[in-house]
Amino acid sequence: LMFNGFHITKKARKVGNEVGGICQEHSPNFDVSLKDIPTLQKLAQAVHVTKTCHYGTEATVFSLGPLCGENYHAVPVIISPSCKAETYPELAEVIQLIIAVYIIYGKLYLGPMLFSSSDGDPVYRGAQHIIFMCTVPEIGSYLYIDLSLLVGFNMQCAKDGQVSALDTKHIVKR
Repeated sequence: LMFNGFHITKKARKVGNEVGGICQEHSPNFDVSLKDIPTLQKLAQAVHVTKTCHYGTEATVFSLGPLCGENYHAVPVIISPSCKAETYPELAEVIQLIIAVYIIYGKLYLGPMLFSSSDGDPVYRGAQHIIFMCTVPEIGSYLYIDLSLLVGFNMQCAKDGQVSALDTKHIVKR
């Protein structure tokens, strides 16, 4: 699982039968369907007048890709607009939901999810810390054996065995 944030243009978009481009932090409080004019007017009021909902200024893109040396293809599975009000515990809930859905529907076809990677954004790092630093693998398990060979690294991982891989370029730049 990889995720990163990208700047997006602040505007509404038609996505299926809904209004897209509205921040995911506040849009659950509003009906974003394109069912009638009063619904759209209510959403426009929230965005432009009362400011209780916002256009996304950045989108978090969640992608899945194989862990291999060749034929690597990351496939975006979720694109979520954000007004940057999201906290790391909230993002951790989203990531945990993605992992749970993957375990149910994707693992059988694509294999186990081994690690998660993101950039140096503090919210992303905090969310990864909550999820991927919560347990130590069982002694003797394949993961315990693999991690114990990495001198200088800790043994923590997620409850389902995934490890976190932060983008080191942000550490090197500092």
